[in-house]
Amino acid sequence: GQAVQQAAHLTEQQSRDTFIKLQSCQNLLAVDAYCDSVATKLLALQTLPLQCKLHPANTYEANSPNNAQGVVHGVSLDLTDEAIHPELYIPSCRILRFRRLGQTASLIVTIEGPTPPRHAILCSTVFRLYLPRPNSQQCKHCFSLEHRSLVCPNRAEFVCCAAC
Repeated sequence: GQAVQQAAHLTEQQSRDTFIKLQSCQNLLAVDAYCDSVATKLLALQTLPLQCKLHPANTYEANSPNNAQGVVHGVSLDLTDEAIHPELYIPSCRILRFRRLGQTASLIVTIEGPTPPRHAILCSTVFRLYLPRPNSQQCKHCFSLEHRSLVCPNRAEFVCCAAC
């Protein structure tokens, strides 16, 4: 928790009002920030200093149950977030935010309201808006449901064949 607070340069009061939940077996941190300025600082983090080494961090804001999400596939990897922002449009909906799913050609779009529409428009091209399907948290090495393959403690013991 201290590494996150120090990396985000939180004041003592901000640190007291911020709650960090560690899920070490899944290599995840969940942070409850009740102040917009703290949330902005945390979302800007790109690395975390742990054990005298900088580790890359992927930060994003969790979705509210009052808002819907949709996934747009086939977005060119050449388009940056800055180029996408003014060009992404959904008729009769307000887009709250969007982010690319990792290094893929897919975007997850958060929309104000309980249900997403069927289509989104990006650079004058109509894209189908799909409902998001979360990936399972099952390890691809030992098939355990308790952790991801990135942090598998059994990696040396269990090796999948090419067919799996």
